[in-house]
Amino acid sequence: MRTLFIVAQADVFNSFPILMVVVVTVGLFLLLREVMGWYWKLNKLVELQKHQTRILFKLYEQKGGSVNWDQIENILK
Repeated sequence: MRTLFIVAQADVFNSFPILMVVVVTVGLFLLLREVMGWYWKLNKLVELQKHQTRILFKLYEQKGGSVNWDQIENILK
């Protein structure tokens, strides 16, 4: 029994570097994702596109079209 415990313990220590690599990789991905989004101003671009969509629907409404604004606002959230 003692041998099995030592082998099981060795497996945990062998998988620790792999776990650390996964954790560091996920952390770097999340950090770099935010940095790239800030650098390319992706959030600003999305807000501008939402604003343009609202303007287009208002123009469509002025031309006689029917717009369900509740549904449009739910989509643009």
